[in-house]
Amino acid sequence: SFSQANTQVFNGNGINPACLQSLSLPALGSTWSAQVDSAGTSGATLSAILIYAQLRTPLLLGTGELLVDPTSTLYTSAFQVAGGGPDLFAFSLPVNTAFAGVSGFAQGFVVGTALEPCNGIEIKLGF
Repeated sequence: SFSQANTQVFNGNGINPACLQSLSLPALGSTWSAQVDSAGTSGATLSAILIYAQLRTPLLLGTGELLVDPTSTLYTSAFQVAGGGPDLFAFSLPVNTAFAGVSGFAQGFVVGTALEPCNGIEIKLGF
């Protein structure tokens, strides 16, 4: 049986803005697209998405919560200059069927006058 590609939003205690959005399913052999909306962040200069192997108990950072576990494997990360609106990201996914059913936990961040954590998205690779 093949694993179905899907995404699931998570947001700890609900205090982070919902500024990370999935734009496509994480299907193996395709590109997973997502966006970080930097419009709500004062002085936004950088947007980022970090994808780790595990979640963590939400950790308050002052401006929001860290939801992913930085001590787990970092699958990938991407950074770009914030455009003051939706900043688009694209991640190439392997064709390898060994990754079917594997989950990664993405969290968006916007750097402005402070580091602003966004919500997270569980990305389950599949077909």
